[in-house]
Amino acid sequence: MNSARLFFARLFGSGAAPPHAAPTEEQRDPYRDVFHAKAEREAARAREPRFVDEHPAPLRATPASSPDADFEAAINGTIPLRDQEKAFYTTVAGTSHRNPDGTSRIKAIKECEVLDSLSLVWEQENKFDPNAIAVRDPATGDQLGYLPSHLAAEVCRDLRKHGPCWAAFFRQPNLHPETDRVVGASIYMVRVTDAFVARREMPGAG
Repeated sequence: MNSARLFFARLFGSGAAPPHAAPTEEQRDPYRDVFHAKAEREAARAREPRFVDEHPAPLRATPASSPDADFEAAINGTIPLRDQEKAFYTTVAGTSHRNPDGTSRIKAIKECEVLDSLSLVWEQENKFDPNAIAVRDPATGDQLGYLPSHLAAEVCRDLRKHGPCWAAFFRQPNLHPETDRVVGASIYMVRVTDAFVARREMPGAG
């Protein structure tokens, strides 16, 4: 017995053939009968007549329901979709600061209710930003904070060109993820069409 066959004999037993020996027919394709049976079943299935429904029932979409969807539906009842050029959520900036009169902006946020209409007041004399837009509760006059600067610049451009054409609505107080303390607020902004402005007074215009 040569050294190679002796090596394999030690591994597989003296009667075993080395791995490079030609496999038998069953070793070459042990699943041949299984594959043939499966192929025959698929061929028979393909020959069966199939019923095609020429008038299938229409698919029904289930309307999604979520807090935001319900909130936006309420807004759409106040400002129809055809009169909304754009609408989106944003956060109020500067909520951690106190107002010049010493009142707490966080306290003002806590007193707001979902869907409250908010006033947008352009502070043209603001020494830090002449485009500053204060967000106020029209019921109390208390300030919640400011629009983010990039959005305030857009609102100011529209004010100069079109007059009051933006509406803001209170969405929710924003909570600290660990302490659940109120740390800010989210609001919903709507840019309305000129036709809407002409038809009625803007909600929360200031």
